[in-house]
This record gives sequence, structure tokens and C-alpha cells, in this order.
Amino acid sequence: MEKKLNAILIEDNHDDALIIIGQIKNAGFDVTWKPVQTEDELNRTLKEQWDIVLCDYFIPNFSPEECLIKVKDLYPDVPFVVVCGKVSEETAGKMMEMGACDYLFKDNLARLPHIINREKKNQKKYFEKTRFDAEKTMRGNFTSLISRLPLTAYKCRWNGKWAYEYLSDDCYTLTGYKREEFENNSVSFQDIILPEDSPYVSAEKERALNNRTPYRLEYRILTRENILRWVEELGSGFPDDSGNSPGIEGVIIDVTEKKNCLEEIIKAKTISEETKHLKSAFMSNMSHELRTPLMGLLGFSEYLSGHLEGEDREFARLIHESGSRLLVTLSKLIDFSNYDNFNNSLTLTWIHLGRLIDGKIALFKDSAGSKGLEIIRDYKDGNVFVYTDEALLRQILFNILENAIKFTVHGQIKVSFDKADDCILIKISDTGIGIPAEKAKHIFDPFRQVSEGTSRVYQGVGLGLTIADRNVRQMGGSISFTSKTNEGTEFVIKLPCGIEQAVTATGVEETVIIKRDRTAARESNTLREILLVEDDVVNRSVIQLMLKDKYSVYMAISGKDALDAVMERPYDAILMDINLGESKNGASIAAEIRNFESYKTTPIIAITAYTMAGEKETFLKSGCSHYLAKPFNSSQLLDLLDEVLENK
Repeated sequence: MEKKLNAILIEDNHDDALIIIGQIKNAGFDVTWKPVQTEDELNRTLKEQWDIVLCDYFIPNFSPEECLIKVKDLYPDVPFVVVCGKVSEETAGKMMEMGACDYLFKDNLARLPHIINREKKNQKKYFEKTRFDAEKTMRGNFTSLISRLPLTAYKCRWNGKWAYEYLSDDCYTLTGYKREEFENNSVSFQDIILPEDSPYVSAEKERALNNRTPYRLEYRILTRENILRWVEELGSGFPDDSGNSPGIEGVIIDVTEKKNCLEEIIKAKTISEETKHLKSAFMSNMSHELRTPLMGLLGFSEYLSGHLEGEDREFARLIHESGSRLLVTLSKLIDFSNYDNFNNSLTLTWIHLGRLIDGKIALFKDSAGSKGLEIIRDYKDGNVFVYTDEALLRQILFNILENAIKFTVHGQIKVSFDKADDCILIKISDTGIGIPAEKAKHIFDPFRQVSEGTSRVYQGVGLGLTIADRNVRQMGGSISFTSKTNEGTEFVIKLPCGIEQAVTATGVEETVIIKRDRTAARESNTLREILLVEDDVVNRSVIQLMLKDKYSVYMAISGKDALDAVMERPYDAILMDINLGESKNGASIAAEIRNFESYKTTPIIAITAYTMAGEKETFLKSGCSHYLAKPFNSSQLLDLLDEVLENK
């Protein structure tokens, strides 16, 4: 069989080149050769792979030393043989020292096949040694790398049981067992897997073995010291020469700390959610437990202040004023809690801005008048509608107006609004004490006030501006202020007009509530019939007192009583308390009443002390048609009944 040989022949004499190549062919080599006579030709030729370089010593303008250096720089393992007419042994020795493997004379080429065979054997040994050294180095580097990593690497074959071909020393750190104990089958890794996890691990490894697919497992092991550890294993089946998968290989990582951290996070999240739920439940219960007695306190004091005379009337008024102050404080705490505990969504409706602000001004007319203050309206166009959240806007105006009156000793409060591009600007200014520069940066922080501590001058809990600021931002607007000490403060509320720009009344159908003449109603012999469902005796008494001159009031003190009552006779409206002190609350009773054909459209008004975020919406979805938060006054209740019964 001919032996293939790729050779470069650096020779300027064509006849000598043919003789040299003929000698090689005669020795049984299949020669592919390239003649080279210049340095440029050598540079181009060396871009390919060659088995041997044969070089004449005497080449015009091109020394063999230069050829040898160039070849050895690029291919140090390619044999370089000097072929010459005649050179001294000193010259030949110099070439050998520089890296030539041999030299011979042109008149004695018989040694050339022997040199080629010798060098090809040496080259094979060189390649084998180089590969062995490289593999040894790689194995050493890999072992060193594995030993530095916090994982156990393995390779094992299945022969009825897992026989380890390789297992890194970290297995001792992970399991407490030495590598040799696994390799000699003193202990099997399968034996230390928790029994609950073992079937799952075996099934996944068998799948990987059969399908030669990677896998990722998490399971638990018990160490030699009986310590429970979580591990993560990543591996795959590996093929043999025939393409089968005789075993698996991979790594095992201790993930106990990660699992423990994850469990702690889950536990902390659960505790946080429970705490949030408990806080929400506490605030809801606190609201209910305070608003319920306030209903009696404010309701009876309102009634007494209108029926008593002299000093007794003043006492009743003071009781009502104190109760109202307590209600304002409670409302602010609830509003603040609502913001922290719920992601409130906006309830957008068209609002007549002028009328809404007029209502808020009227609310503070008496308190401002008692201090000799004047509230000035300054509207360029009072007939403006804005698409926004009415409840949030009412809170904003209430809190800023309350602050303006609280911190103004003499002078006036001015309220104005105007359209600016696609926004509404509402301005509320006062001639009060102003905000000191050192307090200005904290003005929207919760529980911060101009005066604080036991020497504070002004009442309140320091939440009004905090709630106003949060409400404005929730509505997509902004709030800013300018202030001078002892001269006054102006707050500017900038709100988007909503989906559309603010429009005048010509663009929106306005709903007008026409109130009945209550005096005429009292003289009528056909009073509307109201069913009051209320378990609290005080609340029943005060609500009946509010309604007695205008409506015929029937009582039910439980859900069962209410259902019995609606089956006996029709009512024009139902006032439904929510907490009835039994398993079924007022909302579920309202839902049952709606099942009666005659009560499909009857107004059912939820009258409740539950005022936390989302509770109103829940009651309205359950079957109630309207909502009125306790404590309410007689005007609020009668106005609402006028509205719902107007067309009934």
C-alpha cells in the first residue's frame, strides 16, 4: 500500500527536484509536492499543511537558515531536511542545532526514504505524547476546578446498580461519606435519598438513561450524621461508541441554604399577608365599633339641640360638636389606613365642579363664621364638569379647607378654579399663620403638624394634607403650595380633566334632584313605608326619630325578621344594617330579598359602620342599591330617601 506524503521541495534546479521526488516515489510513497524557489512562494505554500520540508542549501537570494526559521515558527513539528551538493560538517551541524532533523547529499539520496519513515514515526509519537500530555493537563485542570467548586461531579454506569467511574471529593462534604465508600459500593447514593423522594429520582434517571436527555432534580438526602439536606442534581445520559447510553453523568449541588431562605421568604410573606389582613380586619372592626355608638351620640345630640332651650340646648350642641370632631379624626385614620392597605381603583364620573365646591364651602360656613372668617368664591365659570373620582375629590377639598380654617385666625379663605389646557386648577388660599420654611418639606408627611407635642396649639392628628396629597397623586394630579409666615398659604391642586377635557353643562346631561316639601309630606295621610333592619337598639331609636315625621317605619332586628316582614307586605324602601350580630349579614339578606319578584327594584339602602376600602362596592354588588355610612345625620338620610323614592 502506498504511503501518502505531502512535501515542500525548496530547490532552484528543476532536474535535481525531479530526481529527489523520483527517489521518494521509488520508495513506495504517493507524493504530493510543491516546488518552491523564492521566499514569496514559501510564504504562500506554508499556508497549507505539509508532512515534510526538503530544502537545498544553495538557493540564490534565499538562505536555508531563513527557510528553517520560518518553517519552525509556523510548524515546529514538521521535519526539515537539508539536501545539498556538498557542505562542511560544521555547516550541517549548525543547521541541526537550529532545528533541522537531518541532512544528506544529492549524490547519495538512498537515505532519503529512511529519513522520511523515521520522521513520520517520530511525528506520530510526538502527536501521541502531545495528546496524552494535553489530556493529562485537562484532567488535572478539570479535577482541580471541580475540587474548588461547591458541587459533587460524578460519572456512573448502570450494570444492575450504579457503578461510579468518577466521583469528586466534595461528596464527603455533601454526604459525610468518602468517595471510596461509593466507589466500592459500601454505600449507594440511592440509599441516602429520602424514601419519599427516591421513586421520583429513579424514574427521572431511568428516563435520562433511555432517552439520552438532560434532567434537573431537586430532592432530599440524609447524611452520615443524619442531617437532612436538599440537593439539586443536573445530569444527562452519555452515549458509548455504539450510540447507546450505558450511564449518566452530572453534578450534585447542595441547595439547603437556598431552600431554607425560600421557606423563610414564603413564611415571611405569609406572616406579612396575615398581618395585613389582621390590620385590615382590626381597622374595619374599629371603624364599626366607633361609628355605631357615634350614630347614637350624634343623632340624639342633633335632635336635642333642635328641641331644647337655653343652657341645655348649648350642652347638646357641644356634645354634637365633640362627637363630630371624633368622627373627623376617625375618618382620617380610616382614610389613611385604606390607602396603605388597598390598591384603590378610581371610580370616574362626571362631576359638576362648581356645585361640589359650593357644597364643601357650605359645610364649613358655620365653623368659619364662628371665628369671624369669610369664605370667598371666585369662579370665572362655575358651570364646569370634570370626569374624575368624586369621593377622592371631596376628601381633598375637605382636608384643605379644614386646614385653612383651622390655621387662620382672622381674614378670609378664598376658593377658585379654572381650566388650564387639559387640566383643572383648584386654588385654596388663606390669610392664616403660614408654614415655616423648616416645616415646609414635611408638610405632606403623616402625623406632622406646624405645632407638635404637648405644647401644640392646633387640634388634629396630622393626616389631612397627607391624605389630600395621596388622593391627588392617585388621580394622576399634583398638589403644591406657596406660603409666608404670618401672611398665609395657597394650595394649588392640579387635576387631569379625565378621559375628555372639561366640558360645560351643554355637553353633559345634568342630574337634578328635586326635593319634596317635607312639611307637606307630614300633612299627607299616605306616608311611605320603610322597613328598618337594625339590631342595635340605640341606632334603631335614633333612625326612627329621624324618620318619624315623614315615613311610617317598621322594625326588624334580625335577618329572619326582615325576610318574614317582606313576605307579609310590600315596603317602599328598606334600610339594611350590615352587621346583624348573626351568621348572615345584611348584604346576604339583601341578596335573598332580591329573589322576591316584588322586590326586584325596591331601594335597599345599606346603612353601615363598615367604611373600609372596597366594602361599599361589596355591599352594592350583593343586592343593596345604595350606601350610607354611619354615623349620618337626618338631612343626609332624608335627602337620600327623597332621591331614591322620587320616581317610585
